[in-house]
Amino acid sequence: MTPKAALEAQLYSQQTSQFPNANDLSSRGASASLRSEVVPGLQFNLTGNLLHSEFAGRITDSTTASADLFARLDARNSLSLSFSPSHASFSNTPGMEQTAYRLNWTSQLDSQLELTASLDHFADTGADFAGRTDSKYLALRYRPDLQTTLGLGLLWDRAGTTGAGGETSQEARALDTELSWLPTSTLSLGCHFGLSRFRGVSDTRVTVPAFDLRWQADARSDLSVSWRMQTEVQRELEVTSRLGFTAFSGHFSRRLSPRSSLNVNYDVLAFKSGPFAYERRLGVSVTTGLGR
Repeated sequence: MTPKAALEAQLYSQQTSQFPNANDLSSRGASASLRSEVVPGLQFNLTGNLLHSEFAGRITDSTTASADLFARLDARNSLSLSFSPSHASFSNTPGMEQTAYRLNWTSQLDSQLELTASLDHFADTGADFAGRTDSKYLALRYRPDLQTTLGLGLLWDRAGTTGAGGETSQEARALDTELSWLPTSTLSLGCHFGLSRFRGVSDTRVTVPAFDLRWQADARSDLSVSWRMQTEVQRELEVTSRLGFTAFSGHFSRRLSPRSSLNVNYDVLAFKSGPFAYERRLGVSVTTGLGR
C-alpha cells in the first residue's frame, strides 16, 4: 500500500529599517514539515525550523525540530511519542540546549474502563545553569453508563536545577478525582477534587475542590456556573502560613435572533488573606451582525 504523505517547505527573509541612525533588524530562515501515514493506524509527523537574525551587532541562531509518532496498536490500545530538541546560540556566547519528549499510552480495558499512562521529560542546559523535569502520570476513567463518568489521576513530578547558587530540587505528588453527571439532555453537573504535595526548599500542601453546572434552558439560552476553592498550607523552616481564595464564575448567553446574542458574565474572587478582600467583575455585551 502506498503511504500518504504531505510535505511543506518555506524560505523567508525579512529586513526591518528603523529611524535614521538606529539599528536595523534582519532575519532569514527556513521551515519544513512532513505529515505521513505510513500504514493505516501509524502516523508520523516531522517539523524543523532554522532562524538567523542580526540586530545591533548581535547575532542569534536557533534550530528547533519535533517528531511525533502515533500508532493504533489494536482496537483498544494506542501509543504516541513526541520528541522536540532545540538549540539557540548568541554572539560570542555558549549556546542553549533544550530537549523534551513525551510517551503516552491509552488503553480501553473494557467497555467502561479506560487507562492512560504518560512519561514526560524536559531538560534545559545553558552556559551557567542546567534544569531537568521528569513527570509520570496515571489516570483511570470509568463510565458505568452514558450519563456518568468517574475519573482518578495520579501525578509524580520532580524538578531540579543546577547553577551558580548550587543545586535545588522539588518533588510534587498530586491526586485528582472528578465526577461528571448528565441527569438530563440539557443539564450537566461536575465535581472535582485535587490534593497536591510539594517538597523542596519549603513544604506546601494544596487542596482544590471545585463544582460546575451547565444548563441549557432551551435552544436559545445557555447558563454555566462554576465554583472553586483553593487552600494552601506552606511551611518553611519553623514558619507556617495559610493562603487561599474562593472563586465563583457565572455565564449566561441568549440568542436574540439568528444574527445577534446577549452575553452576561459575573465573576467573584474572594481572598482569605492579603491586602485585598475580594474582586468582582460584571460584563454585559450584545453581539449583532449587519446585513442579510
